[in-house]
Amino acid sequence: MGSLALRKIIYKGDKYYYSSKDLKKGVQIVEAGNGAGKTTFSSLISYGIGMYVKQFDFRNDKDNHREIFSDTNNYVLLKVLINEEPFEFTRYFSPTNSNVIFVKGDNFEESFPIYRNAVKSEDDWIFSDWIIYKLGIVLMEVQIEKFDKIYSDLIKQADKDVIKAELDVNYMPVINNGVYRQASSYVTRRLVYYLTLIKISIDTDNVPFPRFLLIDTPENLGIDEKNLISTLSLIDELFIKEDKEQGENTEDIKDEGQTKEEKQSEPNFQIILTTGIGKFPEKYREYVVETLTDDNKLLKVIK
Repeated sequence: MGSLALRKIIYKGDKYYYSSKDLKKGVQIVEAGNGAGKTTFSSLISYGIGMYVKQFDFRNDKDNHREIFSDTNNYVLLKVLINEEPFEFTRYFSPTNSNVIFVKGDNFEESFPIYRNAVKSEDDWIFSDWIIYKLGIVLMEVQIEKFDKIYSDLIKQADKDVIKAELDVNYMPVINNGVYRQASSYVTRRLVYYLTLIKISIDTDNVPFPRFLLIDTPENLGIDEKNLISTLSLIDELFIKEDKEQGENTEDIKDEGQTKEEKQSEPNFQIILTTGIGKFPEKYREYVVETLTDDNKLLKVIK
């Protein structure tokens, strides 16, 4: 199974611009005050990989993103690695060409429509067809037993009230035989679901999940900060196999002329977290790549 990792996010228009710092694999955190651009950051990523983002829909007059809606000739460019191979994805915001992603790589340049109704033939690829092919994703039988075990272990660590967790026939988690109804558990249940998928993909090579996770924590949903931080701490579980593999890979490396950093390779997964300032486990402070505030908002005015 292949892997996807973001290296850089660029927004460019006639009025505004943004260029992220270089992103690494492992955990990368963007913390931000309310209204400084936290959700815009994650939305640019989602839009750049072909997802529908309501606030970027120019047909939506009520909830559109004010700066991006008012900008012209604007686009988002994502620099990514697919199985360590570099590519650039470019998607424009104008309704006339927002249904296309332009893909550029070494000795490769092509454009793909995003939606199936835009192709003339069943044999023509859309963007999701291409990226699924590049990631080597194929249909396979879901590993229910392994998922149940990992999911159950993780959610019990996150919430002491959980006794049993398993998947139902629709592959959705059922906690304590369906009796568990705690409203504040929604974020925990959903986040652990995806942490389980990414952990299985790390532990097992043939699981169709790209070892990439984008987590956004909107300030207006009343998320329980204590539960959020507790659940985010479970990311440590993803590093267990990583640390073991890196130890095995460096056993035979001589110390001469090498630093500790040079010996350790990057993790083979990436989690990008956008959250409020300080709303993450303090032990993850070293993973903060950007802090957005009222004085340092995401989109910068072109002067």
